Amino acid sequence: MKKKSKQKSHGTTRKKIEGIPSGNPEDFVRRCDDLINLCEIINDQNETNQQLLKNFIKIRLVSIVEFNLKGFVSELIDIQNLNPKDILDKNSIEIDLDVLQNFENVPYTKGKIVVAHLDKMNPGIVYTIMNNINKLDTFKWIDKILNKDSGTCFTFFKDLYKDRNDLTHNLTDTFETSKTLTTNIGILRTMIFALFTCTHCNIDMLHKKLPESIIEREYGLRLKKLRINQNKFKDITLKFKKEYKPSYKKY
Repeated sequence: MKKKSKQKSHGTTRKKIEGIPSGNPEDFVRRCDDLINLCEIINDQNETNQQLLKNFIKIRLVSIVEFNLKGFVSELIDIQNLNPKDILDKNSIEIDLDVLQNFENVPYTKGKIVVAHLDKMNPGIVYTIMNNINKLDTFKWIDKILNKDSGTCFTFFKDLYKDRNDLTHNLTDTFETSKTLTTNIGILRTMIFALFTCTHCNIDMLHKKLPESIIEREYGLRLKKLRINQNKFKDITLKFKKEYKPSYKKY
């Protein structure tokens, strides 16, 4: 009797869904701080180990961002009860039957399923899904919120991934100093914090239209960290929504 071959899965698997982390801002900050602390001992090493440490820090930074983005996006979808169709621009996705078999025993959520389906969190995918969620050009919006030139945040984000790929696959070296690495970790930490604080605030303020008192209670201190108040945030966000033209480019 001919042995039945195991078919390769083309759907979202149980392993991928269960591997999606929770959104944990404290963990993200702690991991970034660990890298900053590592930067402080680079100059104490010999030349070879200095280079190895700098390469490791840059590769590790992208891994930390990618890992935490999965958790942040997953919880954003669940907490805000977002419609997956609006995020993915499609009507259906494939899910392994093994997922259904374990549905009652494992806390699967639509956020985790959507993020597991996306699989990777490269800059193009992040840009597309955050635009779909916010209904505006997200990274240029964050540029404005952070008082940076238009295009700064996405260029920084994209170049970081490009450098990581070169370090990993082409065995290149980074020539950034320990001071520059420390600065860039701080920039990225602020950018990710702004991305998800502002996205939650945008949805609650302008989509759900929650009262100003609730917005101030939930986001007042976080917006203050970004050096912006509720009224200025609203004015900037409405302007970007008005100018937004959806793009259906697939990455």
